[in-house]
Amino acid sequence: MSAEKASTLWSDAARARRFIIPDAAELPPGGFALRTSTGRERAVDEAAVLPFEVTKEEAQAWVKAQLGGVLGEVRGKAVGVVERLRQRTAEMREENRRAWAQGVQEPSDEVRRAAGHVLDGLRDLEQALRRATGAAASPPARPAEEAPPAAAEPDRGPAAPNAAESSEPASTPAEPASPPSTNPAPGAGA
Repeated sequence: MSAEKASTLWSDAARARRFIIPDAAELPPGGFALRTSTGRERAVDEAAVLPFEVTKEEAQAWVKAQLGGVLGEVRGKAVGVVERLRQRTAEMREENRRAWAQGVQEPSDEVRRAAGHVLDGLRDLEQALRRATGAAASPPARPAEEAPPAAAEPDRGPAAPNAAESSEPASTPAEPASPPSTNPAPGAGA
């Protein structure tokens, strides 16, 4: 959208009337209060904004179109980043094939740099998508080499009290019960 065609949706104080006013429009001051959804306010001559008045449905359609344009821009940038990543991945794959064909076990500095660029591109894409969608900022995922060490033992809940803490006297464990016999008891009549 060019700067000369940029517009803003304004409404009256009661939010009953809506106006799509070009940002470049110079409106005479007056007693008619307008505000935007972002909190901008101005008082203009009511007669000067009448040509810009729209219905609720027209205002909703305009907002949808604006959001569609923003999402289209984000989508276009994301597609560009993905395409560059795809191209660079193909280059790295070819470099890897050449290295294996030559029997080289360590990746070249070029491959290491390229891998770093791919990671940077993915991080940039994540940030752009978070900004575009208004998602709450969350800490970025750590690469595997920065992952915190795994816990030695999983938490098994509260431990059983030891003999020193127990009020019952310590006893030796009982012998396990033998499995029930399948033979009838003597004198039990068959």
